[in-house]
Amino acid sequence: MKKRGLPLELALLPIVESGFDPLAYSPGDASGLWQLTAPTAMSFGVKTNWWYDGRRDVASSTKAALDLMEYLYAKMDQNWLYSIAAYNSGEGRIFNAIKHNQARGKSTDFWSLSLPRETAHYVPQLLALADVIKHADKYGINLIPIDNSPQIEVVNIESQLDMNLAADLAQIDINDLKAINPGLKRWATAPQGPHQLIVPSDKAASFKRALATIEPDSRINWVRYKIKSGDNINKIADQFETSAPLIRSSNGIKGNNIIAGRFLIIPVAAKDPDLASMTADQVLARRAVVKSSSNKQSYTIKSGDSLWKVAQSQQVTIAQLMKWNNLKKQSTLTIGKSLVIYPNEVVASTASNEKTVNYRVQSGDSLARIALKYKVTVAELIEWNSLQNSKLIQPGQILKLIVTNS
Repeated sequence: MKKRGLPLELALLPIVESGFDPLAYSPGDASGLWQLTAPTAMSFGVKTNWWYDGRRDVASSTKAALDLMEYLYAKMDQNWLYSIAAYNSGEGRIFNAIKHNQARGKSTDFWSLSLPRETAHYVPQLLALADVIKHADKYGINLIPIDNSPQIEVVNIESQLDMNLAADLAQIDINDLKAINPGLKRWATAPQGPHQLIVPSDKAASFKRALATIEPDSRINWVRYKIKSGDNINKIADQFETSAPLIRSSNGIKGNNIIAGRFLIIPVAAKDPDLASMTADQVLARRAVVKSSSNKQSYTIKSGDSLWKVAQSQQVTIAQLMKWNNLKKQSTLTIGKSLVIYPNEVVASTASNEKTVNYRVQSGDSLARIALKYKVTVAELIEWNSLQNSKLIQPGQILKLIVTNS
């Protein structure tokens, strides 16, 4: 705003609009910090699609909101009170109110206009808020100073990128990355852009270096899916939590015709490095999880606890604990803190189609070799057997495998 020469009080407008919540949504279909409607956002170049909502993107929506403010200021005879009111209710309504007063010989200053109750309160709210901030001491309010230095950086990532991979490259928690990229609605950035990601300023340089080492075709994961009778592209897209247009573009398909027995390459989300070697059915089975929030339980961490010990005592897996609590294997458990547990979470598959196999490790065996033999993944072997060292197995050791009956 300072660069544009706009009143800095306008920076407080998102408090009135959304309480600075980028995920705020109104019954009138307005969304984001600045509560832009879809038509307004589109008029000012903000993209919105299945993958991305620019109204919730802090950088994109702010640029659009300021463009709108400049447009309204020029249209409203450079009157900021009119412009702010028009931001709330539309320029047409303000013009009509002005014309109404002119026709009756009344004053046309903002305070004399007949406006909807919300708009009549909207401008005073902003002015009052600005006054409270400016004279905080007078009102007995202690405002904590914030350093006027960059906290985030918008990075050009050039192509679609899996969010979990991005979090690993930036060395930040996935939930923190999502929090500063609220415009991203799915597991990856939008395939057709905008190809940008917001990261903390102190992580930006290392993130860009790490990203440069990743090949473009390794930025998202893929599985090979055999088309079944009755399938259609939209159904397959729903199954794999992706979009029909992305399946079409990834496979060179223009229409909706697909043929049973042929294969599709499907982009999917997963941190699992073994995903590319998994069958599509394994991916779907892994995602078909039934979780009941009413069955949610809490476990308080005690001295000496580890993920392995908690998993054993609660009869769940380390992988489940990590997923439910957004943990990594190297995460430190804090005594007295709570872990969320869903003891009845099950994979939704037919028990009669699966069997448990106890396998004795032979000399020369590796997890990868065993996984290949039984058509499972290394990650599943680690999860089923709560292996703390994912690469270390010993001859004679018994491993549990869950395999599908042929």
